[in-house]
Amino acid sequence: MSYQIVLYEDINYGGKSKELTAAEARLGDFNAITSSIKVISGIWRVYDECDFKGNSYVLVPGDYRSPPFWGGQARTISSAAANYNSL
Repeated sequence: MSYQIVLYEDINYGGKSKELTAAEARLGDFNAITSSIKVISGIWRVYDECDFKGNSYVLVPGDYRSPPFWGGQARTISSAAANYNSL
């Protein structure tokens, strides 16, 4: 099984993007700027804080054009991990 998620700076998949295929405890220059997400494959859990802490949201493959679509708020995502245990 492959795991792929793309984070976007702006709603509706605009602005800069960052692709992940493995867990990242700190999103570096993409920390707290995500406003839309596309889950290409796998089940992912994204977190409001670094090091997989804070509020988390489980995302299945699909498009999340703005934070309300995953239940979050704009520009808070700070870490992400493939949710291997949910498969």
